Amino acid sequence: MIIRPMKKSDLPQVMAIEKASFLAPWSEEQFLYELKENPFCSLFVAEEKEYIVGFIDFWITFDSGCINQIAVHPNLRQKGIASILMEDALKRLAGQGVRSVTLEVRTHNANAIKLYEKFGFVSRLIKKAYYDNGDDAVYMEKGLIS
Repeated sequence: MIIRPMKKSDLPQVMAIEKASFLAPWSEEQFLYELKENPFCSLFVAEEKEYIVGFIDFWITFDSGCINQIAVHPNLRQKGIASILMEDALKRLAGQGVRSVTLEVRTHNANAIKLYEKFGFVSRLIKKAYYDNGDDAVYMEKGLIS
């Protein structure tokens, strides 16, 4: 498996993973904005045998980072792919001088919270009705040593 920057040609496979992974999936236009226009965005895919098996989207603004999305193809979950993506992203963030990383996750997404805690993210607060459907979010943070 390789981790590499996402290309526009990866979009159909990424969109399939996106739609299968999130209650409110991003549109193709949102991904194109991240890829082509957002100067703070880093989008990487996990590729195995020419298939996209997962992706991660994070932002770097000065010395802080934000994990926006991480997703793995539903048929390939629980195989360590998300951990590989997260480990790679955290190394990249630290290498860019990022001192802290944040993210939001639905309070009921136990598997994601477990993954984040494994990497040292700590719950800081609950954001009430954060998502469009009224779900609460856990705001999590991790310090990085650069």
